[in-house]
Amino acid sequence: MTTFVTAFMNIYPKDDPYAGKDIRWRFDRFFKLVETGIQICVYVDESGEELLQQCVELFPDTIRIMRVMNIYDTRIHKLCEQYDSINLPQSRNKPKDTYEYMVLMNSKIEFMYDTIQKNPWNSTHFAWIDFNVAHVFKNIPETQEYIKLIGNARITREFLLIPGCWYSLLPDSSDEVIQKSVLDTIHWRFCGGFFIGDRQSIVQFYDLYQEYFPGFLFQYRQLTWEVNFWAWLEWKIPDWNPNWFLADHDDSIVRMPYEYLSLCLSKDTESYQLQVYDYPIIESFRPMSASVTMLSNGYLGLNTRYVNYTLTATGSYIFHHPDRVIITKNIFSYLNHNMVPISFTEIENPDELTSHDCLFHGIEDIRIWTENESLRYIGTSVNYSPSGKNRIIYGKYDMIQQRLVESNVIEPPTDTYCEKNWTPVVVTGENTRFVYKWYPMEIGTIHPETNSLQINTTYSIVSPIFKKLRGSTYFREFLSDSRYLIGLLHFSEREWPRFYFHQLILLDKTTLKPVRCTQPFSFQDRTSIEFCIGLYEDKDRYHFWTSYFDRDPANISILKTELPFCIEVV
Repeated sequence: MTTFVTAFMNIYPKDDPYAGKDIRWRFDRFFKLVETGIQICVYVDESGEELLQQCVELFPDTIRIMRVMNIYDTRIHKLCEQYDSINLPQSRNKPKDTYEYMVLMNSKIEFMYDTIQKNPWNSTHFAWIDFNVAHVFKNIPETQEYIKLIGNARITREFLLIPGCWYSLLPDSSDEVIQKSVLDTIHWRFCGGFFIGDRQSIVQFYDLYQEYFPGFLFQYRQLTWEVNFWAWLEWKIPDWNPNWFLADHDDSIVRMPYEYLSLCLSKDTESYQLQVYDYPIIESFRPMSASVTMLSNGYLGLNTRYVNYTLTATGSYIFHHPDRVIITKNIFSYLNHNMVPISFTEIENPDELTSHDCLFHGIEDIRIWTENESLRYIGTSVNYSPSGKNRIIYGKYDMIQQRLVESNVIEPPTDTYCEKNWTPVVVTGENTRFVYKWYPMEIGTIHPETNSLQINTTYSIVSPIFKKLRGSTYFREFLSDSRYLIGLLHFSEREWPRFYFHQLILLDKTTLKPVRCTQPFSFQDRTSIEFCIGLYEDKDRYHFWTSYFDRDPANISILKTELPFCIEVV
């Protein structure tokens, strides 16, 4: 878990607080942070000690008062004391950007370093967050959930990550240009209100401060904003390259990219196992994603999609058809007790549906599951859609006829261009329901007469990650706790090439409302195109069937204890 660090020092006159934002106002904003339950270390002066103690009484396990001190106890002030006079920036908000304010801003790394040395929760990562940063949030409930994710995720990467508004200073800029950029006007290369890193990266940042800040004061005789000094430091030291993400002084300031908050199973778990199947060769086709389910005869059944294109490392397509038509084939396999295929049978497309000429043929991304002793399937198709739009196909997966049968084109609740990734929810003895959307969560059933999905349950979800989530596997009873259903969802970041991340989700078995989830994770690489529509759970392990760049399918498994449900969904 990450330890957060902040400080409150009343640097403005009590009878004339800046912009009317008195101590009570600032503590009200601070309370928006502490009520998330994050672990937070606080440095405070005497004026705020009593109010902070009241917060500690409410959250004794998650707030630590590190030191009662004032601004004149800081190392930055003591450095400035060595000079007869220290200038402040000319273009500044004079009531706000006082000498005391500049000292406090530049003392952030000092507070971080002290917390790292004491490390009350034995954390590996630490995050600075401004005491009343919540005043810039536009959507406090959502952003609180994101902060919870930062606090609860097991972060394994080494990095220093700082959000910012502007790009870096040019390396070949003259000292005159640099002075104009960082001395007299605010420079928003970095936002300042939040940054995060592992122990060593922040200690390095602190050491650079100790080495270069005295010289900066000596050379310029000016105390500037901390973000300006950080920008100068980045320009001055070519080997210091903190990670950066685009943000502003709003909710985005803490919404760090998920790649820093995700686990990579191949690198971050000890029980990781990977096996690759010896799939049959079909000329011009490659195997990719696979869906798995327990059959009524006690065997595991696997549907593997084959495609006639190649996705390159840059995200571009190589087509193996003269007219650039993408064709999907589906192969069924029985798995043995080692989860290795013992047969490969091509499953024919439904003959009861009319195929139309288009650039996509076949039924894509099939998920299979057992419902009332019958093997069912759902997939996406264009050539079987009368409208020519991506539509969901739903029917029976007949292993005896080796064909998809009793198939129907299912119309969505609204007329959209592309439908995919509906999530089957399977409860023993009940008809399958489908999650159509995850934000807000919409659950429906297929009307047998109209062959349309009718939404009958809707839930509002606060957790912002659900805005991105899409269906991966079907949901079934969770072996570890029969009160819940378990399934896998995914989301992607960036446009091209996309980075895929995944999360296991628990649904309440009765209401189907999300209850808890794991932190995001990837499988083989931290950032890559990885897709997974196959999940099986036994007593001790999760088993995933993945594809890598729409090829190279693999069976990956880990111990369940290494992927805990550490996030509560609200």
